[in-house]
Amino acid sequence: MSKFEIREINIENLSNLENSWQLCLQNSDANPLFSSWFWQKTWWDIWQPRLNLNLLLLGLYQNGDLIGLAPCYTYKFKNKLNFQATRCEFIGNYSGNDDSIRSEYLDFILPKKKSSVLLPLIFDYLKKSNMDECVLSDMLLESESAQWLRQSYKIQEQHYCKSFQIETETSFTTYLTKLGKNTRLKLFNRRKLLNSVQVLSIENDIAIDEFFGLLNKMHEKRWNKKCFSLHSLSFHKNIADHFNNKGLLRSLVLLEEGKAKAVSYDIEVEGVCYNIQLGFELGKNSKISVGTLMLGYVIENAFNSGTIKEFDLLAGGGKKTSYKEKFKGNTKNLTTIVIPLSNIGKALFLMQAPMKFVKSKIKKYLMRAT
Repeated sequence: MSKFEIREINIENLSNLENSWQLCLQNSDANPLFSSWFWQKTWWDIWQPRLNLNLLLLGLYQNGDLIGLAPCYTYKFKNKLNFQATRCEFIGNYSGNDDSIRSEYLDFILPKKKSSVLLPLIFDYLKKSNMDECVLSDMLLESESAQWLRQSYKIQEQHYCKSFQIETETSFTTYLTKLGKNTRLKLFNRRKLLNSVQVLSIENDIAIDEFFGLLNKMHEKRWNKKCFSLHSLSFHKNIADHFNNKGLLRSLVLLEEGKAKAVSYDIEVEGVCYNIQLGFELGKNSKISVGTLMLGYVIENAFNSGTIKEFDLLAGGGKKTSYKEKFKGNTKNLTTIVIPLSNIGKALFLMQAPMKFVKSKIKKYLMRAT
């Protein structure tokens, strides 16, 4: 008879866990980029000392063999009742403020079809460890874990958002015919208005440093702040170096007359190309959206790669519009789930529930009034 048990894995063992972690990941539905050992270990090495976090990496074992992981951490915080409380989160995101980078599609790394068996073990362990609340950021709403949690707990969902994916197994020409006329114009047809265009791939350490320098400068001009802070920049350089060494960095620079006009930071993992970040200069020609044209080149590159089956634009929108919806891709729903576990956590949850109800009523009233 199979016996499941749960054990904490310490920081020393985390460093030697890559192969076992990868095997667990392959047997799960967890995301192969954001839930990978390298992504999460790199995040932990940078943000643990910055945020004073405590590792809570739980290993799930069956008959003594590691079969799954709950890659989490904990920290103390003051809740809205002014009590000190303990919060548990996924490695890769931090809800306390915007210090961290964003990791999407996070989840427990569990064998397929085993969530209903293993998640009760995890949450019993969290309760016995005196957790007050669990904040699970950017989970796929349709995931097995999220569905089980929504059925098993009274939860507070912080927000919903959508990510967008373009299937790239047909031809780029066929894809363009599916777009609206205006979108096709901005994504592809207005390339002819650019002069002496080159699209270069990033393939060495020196180019990676220059690439991130360009990305930060472009972002600062557009948003009045750098795209990546010093510690976030360190994280992404490590990530880019790692995937470049594996031949999976797909980042591109668009040059017009020898000058960089746009950059796209992309990584391919298991047939999916993830668009991590885009940067571009604001053009003098009002007819040209350099950022959209850059996406056109990147998407075309994905169609022509021979290995990429899907181009994932991830979540997030533009400065003024949700432009990703116009690219005729599929959508995935992301949600952040808050689960109260202790009496303090439940009291805060009960206090917030009426306020959430009042806010929803006010929002509906204002919508009717306009």
